[in-house]
Amino acid sequence: MAKNKVDITGVNTKDLISLSNEEMERLFKIVKEKQLEKLYTDEKNSTCFDCDNKPAHWASISNGIFLCLECSGEHRGFGINESN
Repeated sequence: MAKNKVDITGVNTKDLISLSNEEMERLFKIVKEKQLEKLYTDEKNSTCFDCDNKPAHWASISNGIFLCLECSGEHRGFGINESN
């Protein structure tokens, strides 16, 4: 199996418990990347949430939106109190 491919179909709880912390972290990272990739490839998420006309290349996980490079820079400039 390829390094970044994980098939958890049919995996039972006992199998997951036996994983080391490093293996669990790797599994969670791959699952999160796959979830983000699925969201990003959805046509509705292909444009910037703020300006709605540029391709989105950044994700705001806490807000659940995709932003273009320019708008993501503006959000970073707001600080954590305004844009988290």
